[in-house]
Amino acid sequence: MPGKAAYRGLNVWLVLVLAAFLFMPLPVAGGQKKGKTPPQKVADTLILVSTFAETGQTLRGARVRLYPADAEGNIVKGKALEGQTNHVGEYPFHVPKTEGTYVLVAEMKGFTRTEKSVKVQGEDQLDVFLQLPAK
Repeated sequence: MPGKAAYRGLNVWLVLVLAAFLFMPLPVAGGQKKGKTPPQKVADTLILVSTFAETGQTLRGARVRLYPADAEGNIVKGKALEGQTNHVGEYPFHVPKTEGTYVLVAEMKGFTRTEKSVKVQGEDQLDVFLQLPAK
């Protein structure tokens, strides 16, 4: 039977091997190069709608619709985008990053329906604030 010195040497050897495995650098998956990748071009415009009551409170659950419109702001035939505002009264619409006009409509029970004309001219994001008066 080996002595205490042999076990002590074996324990030191095991600790060194485990430490080597723990601190070994991991290979980069998929052949990715280290460093920053260039940002991708934004292909659409984000229209971020925020809805508020007259008192300044955000309106959660308001129904918002985005209609295509002509240059004068009249709604044209086409499919409307629609959604419901989240817990902070916001809803995002993604539209093509080309020049265009839209009509934004917001409505909620107990509040007056509100419309606003929105012009997109190729920007990345357009913030629109709508205040719905109480009935």
